[in-house]
Amino acid sequence: MVQGLLSHKPPIGSRQIEPRDILINTPFAGQETEIRVRLIRKGIVGTTDDNKIRVASPLNARGQEGNIQFISLCLNDPAKPLSTEFIADREMLNIMFSRAKHMQIVVGNFRPWTTAIMNKDKGWEGASAKTARRYEFVEIIGSLWP
Repeated sequence: MVQGLLSHKPPIGSRQIEPRDILINTPFAGQETEIRVRLIRKGIVGTTDDNKIRVASPLNARGQEGNIQFISLCLNDPAKPLSTEFIADREMLNIMFSRAKHMQIVVGNFRPWTTAIMNKDKGWEGASAKTARRYEFVEIIGSLWP
């Protein structure tokens, strides 16, 4: 997706998207490292310090904005597909979902979470979601379908 955005030819009179326009936000350290490695391998990180794609955790993204923001909620531990870890924290959610100036793209494997919410699995609905500190996260995921 990033490569496609950077190679897209804009209409006459519009500005080309540059690496500095893009912020990639992920709450998982392993995911952050993997994204950086893949961007470097593809040669699309940017060429100067002031024109780089920024990849950051929510805490490191404080005070930053991107014209285009990707939020990667891809878990790096397949053994715990329902883990929300600290991404269910209200402050982390606020930081992650408030960095985009013009466009925000959220990617991830939502199936385990949406299935648990739709089936009202233990810890994924009502008071039990609040107790498990994932209520706001459940609200956001729940808003993604009618």
